[in-house]
Amino acid sequence: MLIYTGKDNYRKAIAITLPKERMRVGVMLSGGADSAILLYLLCLERKNTNSLHKIIPVTVPRTDGAWNYVADIVDYVRKELDCELPDPIKCGDPDSHHSVQVTSGREYVFEHNLVDLVYYGSQKTPPAEFPMPGIYPERPDRVTYNRVICPFAEVDKRNTIELFGLYKQWDLLALTHSCTEKTHGRCGKCFNCTERKWALDACGFTDSGEK
Repeated sequence: MLIYTGKDNYRKAIAITLPKERMRVGVMLSGGADSAILLYLLCLERKNTNSLHKIIPVTVPRTDGAWNYVADIVDYVRKELDCELPDPIKCGDPDSHHSVQVTSGREYVFEHNLVDLVYYGSQKTPPAEFPMPGIYPERPDRVTYNRVICPFAEVDKRNTIELFGLYKQWDLLALTHSCTEKTHGRCGKCFNCTERKWALDACGFTDSGEK
């Protein structure tokens, strides 16, 4: 399916597609908003197309508390769409540097033959008007990685946050956790907290998540 999000200079189309051949599709979950809505959309696409793909949630149990949120996100999507979803798989090295944690998770599921390909929820870095200029995490173009699909690679967080409004998934947003400084709640100062608030404000949404 093709979904149009955003307005003016950041209006973009997002393609949510599954492979033609039946596969075991891993979805890398961080506990945050982007990967949560990606899981929802992939399961919705599977349901709408009656495909036989097995969607498998996977996550690196990072020190920012990701594992504390992933199980509830998976359970919500499972019930909301009345679909089959296994419990999330822990993978990768949570003690490695944050820049390579996701890579370690991807390598783990491939080396152990747990999935055939992996979807990431990462999006591009914010534009120049973002309120924390020059303070960005590294977000390489993951589309070029072998057996990796990144549907949000060409959009920023305003577009992915708008998906919650388009699909009326405020309860799903409420389950997500973006802060990298606190395992519960949000500090309101780190990059991820700032990016989330910036995107929500741009969309005119109120954060339904934890305070």
